[in-house]
Amino acid sequence: MYYSAPRLDVKPREDVSLTVSISRSSKAEVMASVEIRNRSGSPFWFSDNDLQFFMKGVRLEQWRPKADPREVPSTPDGVRIFGLIFIAPDFDPALSGLVYVCSDPSSIGLTKTDGMVPAVDTP
Repeated sequence: MYYSAPRLDVKPREDVSLTVSISRSSKAEVMASVEIRNRSGSPFWFSDNDLQFFMKGVRLEQWRPKADPREVPSTPDGVRIFGLIFIAPDFDPALSGLVYVCSDPSSIGLTKTDGMVPAVDTP
């Protein structure tokens, strides 16, 4: 089941877009689908640690995050999609939120949020 919120639509830099949508993958797991389109002419870097998921203000644990950032090459039509699984046995979309803190060297520190999240500093 897909949810309309929380959701992120971010433009970390010119010709790069990142969209995060949420779906329930099982009773205790929620999947964040991260779609990245890069037409910037240079690689874009995404780390699993860039995305944080909160439920009732508490950060949820990510199941098996990759330690190393992933390169998303620049392509005319290319889109890369990453699925991140979070452990959320009592998931309620109305009480959840997302925080994205960009680690790409060209956009480092760019922060976007949606939903119920603790206070964060946004540039």
